[in-house]
Amino acid sequence: MLPQARRHPILKAKDKWIRGSDRYIERLRQQEDLKIEEGNLKFQEGYSMAREVLGKLQQLLSNLLADAATQHPDTTPKDIELVMQNANVERETAITTLRENDNGYINAILALIPDW
Repeated sequence: MLPQARRHPILKAKDKWIRGSDRYIERLRQQEDLKIEEGNLKFQEGYSMAREVLGKLQQLLSNLLADAATQHPDTTPKDIELVMQNANVERETAITTLRENDNGYINAILALIPDW
């Protein structure tokens, strides 16, 4: 029977180091894959929430525009905004004052400002 060939201790250490580094690299890859999957999941959740909020906002805006068009056909949203900003009043007050002043935004603003 022939004696079994022995490997040099340096070669054994090299092989052990390579196997250890391969396992370490594989572990890092798995951790990175988990981070990517978690990031994708968070992105998808955020995206679906944003779509839901956007849908609700679009519905609310269309309802507001439809209400403004049916209840106050002569007043434009731009006129309402001008009166609200310049007289520092709420929307309903601006609309009421515009209708009382024949939809003239200048007269409505002047009517709402106490000094005039």
